[in-house]
Amino acid sequence: MSTPRTALLDDPQLRPFLPMLWLAWSDFDLEAEELAIIARAVEQTPWLRPAARATLARWLDPAKPPTRAEVAHLTETLVAVSKNMSPERRCDLVELALELAPEEHRDEDTRARLRELEAKLAVGPGMGALDGRAPEAKAPARVNEVLRASMRAALDGRHGPVRAEVRRFLADPEKRAYGLPPEVYRQKVEEWLGELAKAGFGNRAFPGVTTQEPNLDAFATTFETLAMGDLSLVVRFGVQFGLFGGSIFFLGTAEQRAEHLPRVASLALPGCFAMSEAGHGSNVEGLETTATWDASSRSFVIHTPREAARKEWIGGAAKYARTATVFAQLEANGDAHGVHAFLVPIRDETGRPLSGVRTGDSGLKMGLNGVDNGRLWFDQVRVPETALLGRFATMNAEGAYESSIEGSKKRFFTMLGTLVGGRVSVAAAAVTAAKVGLTIAVRYATTRRQFGPAEGEIPLLDYPAHAARLLPRLATVYVHHFAVDRLKAHFAAQITGRLDEAAKDTRELEAEVAALKALTTASAVETLRECRKACGGQGYLAVNRLPDLCADVEIFTTFEGDNTVLLQLVGKSLLTGFRKRFESGGLGGIARMVLE
Repeated sequence: MSTPRTALLDDPQLRPFLPMLWLAWSDFDLEAEELAIIARAVEQTPWLRPAARATLARWLDPAKPPTRAEVAHLTETLVAVSKNMSPERRCDLVELALELAPEEHRDEDTRARLRELEAKLAVGPGMGALDGRAPEAKAPARVNEVLRASMRAALDGRHGPVRAEVRRFLADPEKRAYGLPPEVYRQKVEEWLGELAKAGFGNRAFPGVTTQEPNLDAFATTFETLAMGDLSLVVRFGVQFGLFGGSIFFLGTAEQRAEHLPRVASLALPGCFAMSEAGHGSNVEGLETTATWDASSRSFVIHTPREAARKEWIGGAAKYARTATVFAQLEANGDAHGVHAFLVPIRDETGRPLSGVRTGDSGLKMGLNGVDNGRLWFDQVRVPETALLGRFATMNAEGAYESSIEGSKKRFFTMLGTLVGGRVSVAAAAVTAAKVGLTIAVRYATTRRQFGPAEGEIPLLDYPAHAARLLPRLATVYVHHFAVDRLKAHFAAQITGRLDEAAKDTRELEAEVAALKALTTASAVETLRECRKACGGQGYLAVNRLPDLCADVEIFTTFEGDNTVLLQLVGKSLLTGFRKRFESGGLGGIARMVLE
């Protein structure tokens, strides 16, 4: 007659495993995955004797499950030990296992092994209530106001007052919209944009012209913080002040900036940024819209040569924009000079399209339906020579093309390099959107209770499996916040304040921006999806914001540069840097690059 399995459970070497055995058999159904996990843990425990391993193998044999009497005996053994423990430790299977372990094995190595085993088994804290008594329900944790204030100060950084001002704007319940028809939603977003302009938020986009701010840092922070609210408003804000206004600010002359930017900042001149075409998005150099110089009238003729050359996905083009920054191939005196930017009026004061301009609506989208994305066609539209944004190129008195940058390729990349601020802002907004989703999901997980003793069910966040869904992503978003904050400061120092200086090489900055834009937007999309799922059915309700956040942020991986293309740009930059270091410094240069 064989010895009963329960008779061997007093073996000191086996006792640390009793809580996990109880967990595995408490429902009398040992899952294959649970068996494999525990078996691996046993195998990796170096101090177990062969006899102890054999005993554990008998307990882990799914073909010979323990009887109810054996499980009851195991439970009684654990209850007897746990009675001398505090309720909190009694509900923690790792603490219970350490209490059972011999003194010589109550070390950090054993604790780490048990924690790893607990995590792999996705143990819920309610499993520790072996005697059926629920731990006392935890009172809501009191907020440490000093800690909260210091954390906010650290996260707000150098622009605390700017963030506070934006938060006050967003605190108004009227700044929220759910389930509105697109036309109503667009109108509401446009009204909000008008309020922002009236309050002076748009002025921050043009330092030295409409504000005394030294650089674009305050504007980027405004954009970033607005992402705590409606993301359609964030995009409209970015289109009007960051893209349309930014194209004039970075590509225009001092005279053009002085003439147009005060009206852009006040929304007296609503505009759009017409770069992408149906046939060319990422390949900006291949745009087909033409701007042909007419020397006799000193004007340009803007034209859409074929259907694939129509301007596509242009925010503001469907209804509200009256002027567009149109990117087109400049042709003068029989020569092609590459892509340049032109200010082209598209609507009159009443909103009607001007002669030669045709507009269209992109229609209902997956998200961001508060933005009036549209299409533009141009049929021999004539604009004056002052329409050419002339920081880098002009037409001289003889009607010939002149540029301060030799070579169309270099000129093209110099012009595009000044516009990377949009990517910086999108990266910052993506991080903020992820923060919002995590705030909702983590707060829900601290209040929503499931399973465990009837007298006091367990908060979701106390379950390791649920915490593992959210807390690593919470840590990641903190890292991304400070990385983007550093990038904003770097961008502001590099770009702003030298508009009238000779253009400098910004390729290294562009690569850094591209890397963080791709990283943060992809992470935000994945984080928000997990937050939605972590909130169950509540995460599916529009009023809880997560569905709209998921839908709106999805496009962040595409606009302002498709992430796949941006990562290729980053790879090229790294390889170019590697080659230069190798050529200039040999192995020493490479070593320094690795250390950096």
